[in-house]
Amino acid sequence: PITEEMMYNVFPFENTITTLTVSGAEVKTLLDYVTLRSARRGCSAQAQVAGVTFVMNCNDHVVPPFKDAGSFETAHRVTIGGARLTDPNRYGVDSDGKAVCQYDGVTCNSGGTPGDPDTCMDTIEPVKSCPAGTEFGAGGCCPAGELCTPLGCGRPITMLSSYTLAANDYIAQGGSGFRVLQFNTTQFNTGIPLRDSVVDFLYINYPGCGVDLTSTEIDELNALIEAASTQTLAQFDGANKTFMNYVDSMKDKDFTRYASCTEDLGVQMKKDCEALPNNTDEKDRCKIQQLVIAAQICIDIPCVEAKEDGRMDRIFPQSE
Repeated sequence: PITEEMMYNVFPFENTITTLTVSGAEVKTLLDYVTLRSARRGCSAQAQVAGVTFVMNCNDHVVPPFKDAGSFETAHRVTIGGARLTDPNRYGVDSDGKAVCQYDGVTCNSGGTPGDPDTCMDTIEPVKSCPAGTEFGAGGCCPAGELCTPLGCGRPITMLSSYTLAANDYIAQGGSGFRVLQFNTTQFNTGIPLRDSVVDFLYINYPGCGVDLTSTEIDELNALIEAASTQTLAQFDGANKTFMNYVDSMKDKDFTRYASCTEDLGVQMKKDCEALPNNTDEKDRCKIQQLVIAAQICIDIPCVEAKEDGRMDRIFPQSE
C-alpha cells in the first residue's frame, strides 16, 4: 500500500496548486520550452502533464515541409480537449489503451503553397487526412478539424484562445525556467497542497482493497478483533497464529489483494510501537492493536502500490 511516508517522499516540499488563464500562444511557448529541455536530456519528457497532447520534436535534422525552418526542438500538434473527452467510446482509446482513430479530421496539406485552400495555417507538420469515404468514429476519422493523437481525437489549440492551467506554485512563479508563467497576472494560489490533493484523488477514484468483501469476511474480521482483546502477542502474531490465520483465510478465498494489503500494512504499522520499552505489555498491546487497525484500514484504503521508479500503479480490487 501507499503510506503517508511515501507521499512525503514524492512531495517533500509544501507546494500548493496555482491556477492560471493562459493563451494558446503561451501554451505553445510553454511546451516548446518543455521540448527544448527534454531534447537536452535524451528526449525524455521533463514535465508531467494532463489534459494536453503534443509531439516533442527533438530531432534537429528534420526539415520543411515537415516543420518550419529553424523551428528545431519545439512542440507540434498541440491539442487540448476534443472528442476524445466528449465522446471517449467513439473517439478515445480502446480496451488496450490504443487510439481508436486512424485519420485526422482535417482536409489540409501542411507545407503546401501559402494561400491554397487545402493548406494548413500551421505548417509545422503534415497531417494524415481522412481518405474519401472514411467514416467517422472508431477506427476511422476524427471529427472535422481535430487531430488523431495517441490518446484519441484532440482539438488543436488556437493562439488567441484562453485555457485554464493548474501548476504547482513554484512552476507558476517561473521556477525551473518556466518564465512564460512568471508574469501571468491571472495567477490564483488555491492554498491546496499537492500532497493532500493526490491523497484525496486516490481515495475518491480508487476503490479499497477490500471493496469486494462479503458479510462472511466482515464477520471473520470481527472475530479477529474479538480475539485481539484477549490474546497475547505470541498468540496473536506469528506463524499459524490468529493474525496469520486470518490473512491466510483471505488468500484461500481469493481475496489476495486485501490479504496482501493487511499483511504489508501490518508490518509497517507495527513500527510505530518501536519507541515503547521492550518486553512490556504496553508494547505488545500496541502491536496487536496496529495489526487490527491494518486489517480494518485495508477495506477502504486505495488499492495502489508504489513502483521502484517512484510512480504508483493501480491494483484493481476484484478477486483474482
